[in-house]
Amino acid sequence: MKALFNHQHATDYGYVDFEKREFYGKREMTADQYVAFSGIYCDHMVIPELFNTQFFEGLRNAVLAHGNKIVFNDTYVMYLARKPGIKGELRNAINKLISALSVFRMTLLCGLK
Repeated sequence: MKALFNHQHATDYGYVDFEKREFYGKREMTADQYVAFSGIYCDHMVIPELFNTQFFEGLRNAVLAHGNKIVFNDTYVMYLARKPGIKGELRNAINKLISALSVFRMTLLCGLK
């Protein structure tokens, strides 16, 4: 079985210019907002009705007991890497296009004279 791709080892797979960037965010919710938000998780959606109300009331009461505010300090991680040669190939393609346009332009100019 082939191992899963590990982004932090992208250079082992032939990628170059590997970078890891982190961005930070903050989400604040009231008790009611947090209960509504928690309801979107599939494992929360399948809680049997017998326990469903108790579960969400427990979440709501916990947030209310701590000032009616829950704060999530998020870290968003972005991994960047590129395949080698892409810049050169793209540059060559652009140069060929410029050359073709120059020839086309010269053909038009010569044809108009």
